[in-house]
Amino acid sequence: MANPLRIALIGTGFMGQVHAQAWRTAHRFFDLPLEPELTVVVGRDADRTARAARTLGAAEAERMAQAAGRALDRGVVSMCGFSYRRTPALALARRLVAEGRVGQVRHVRAQYLQDWLSDPDAPFTWRLDSNRAGSGALGDIGAHSIDTAQWLTGDHIEGVSATMRTFVDTRPLLGEQVGLGGRAEHGGPREQVTVDDAVAFTAQFATGALGVFEATRMATGRRNANRIELNGDRRSLAFDFERMNELELSVPYSQRLQTTDNRNGTWTLASGSLPNGLVLPRDTITGTPIQAQTSTFQILFTDTANLTARKTLNIVIGPASPGTGYAAYAWGSNFYGELGDGTATTRWAPLGLDRAGVHP
Repeated sequence: MANPLRIALIGTGFMGQVHAQAWRTAHRFFDLPLEPELTVVVGRDADRTARAARTLGAAEAERMAQAAGRALDRGVVSMCGFSYRRTPALALARRLVAEGRVGQVRHVRAQYLQDWLSDPDAPFTWRLDSNRAGSGALGDIGAHSIDTAQWLTGDHIEGVSATMRTFVDTRPLLGEQVGLGGRAEHGGPREQVTVDDAVAFTAQFATGALGVFEATRMATGRRNANRIELNGDRRSLAFDFERMNELELSVPYSQRLQTTDNRNGTWTLASGSLPNGLVLPRDTITGTPIQAQTSTFQILFTDTANLTARKTLNIVIGPASPGTGYAAYAWGSNFYGELGDGTATTRWAPLGLDRAGVHP
């Protein structure tokens, strides 16, 4: 039998039930080196749970961190289990970043949007009391975004500039706990809210990446939109927990245009339009397609002697493969005209079929 991993569960309400179920069934899905042993320290008793929260809450955070440091010297590991790290799509995203598929990360864009406090008459719970919760949207859900961003990039935030807002200053007392909130006491007194409803901040990462973060529990219509997007110098990736089994990965495209004799000249778009996301700087059609579409357009080539030729191109944009965004996957073309006065034989080089994929 594997060595035990002792787990103390404080509270068996909303998230407590989820975590308890996960611990009980983990062995069905993973080959565990340790055997989870679950002990409920505090169950559904609201008063005891509140006392435990005060004992192990924000006021004791520094002492807890010091104790964890001393325990580490004895080989005992303490950690905060940020559960979104175990989302398969995010685990894939981290691997792609580590393999260099995104390149040097330039932008980190993270949002965590919930709406369970959108109603100004939603009841007062412990999450709205700074003495018990420590903070509001920042610590409750923003902490997940911060951890995910640093974990995905392998980078650390070194500086921030932030603003916080409490939109509803008082809320009615809780009558019945249900999920994150519950039902309020009708006609009863209201309690002062002492935490933030929303927070937004910019961040500077150690490697120079720019981060933009937002967390709110008042985004009407958003149940649990935990989103993150990374923009690198090679490609971008994006994830939204409301579509938890999908990972969007951009597929850049580049197609150089040239004549069969490689003569010098300029290339311009004569008619039609390129697919959304693609541009023609100089002699290369390049960019990252952003939607499925078919585009027909005409390219004009003018050489140094002012001789011209035109070519009609057809680009079909479609999903390269599940979860990898859009890719230009087929070229079709038919050329006409020639360079010169009607006797020259220089023609466009055939472009044929080109399948774009995710390449390192």
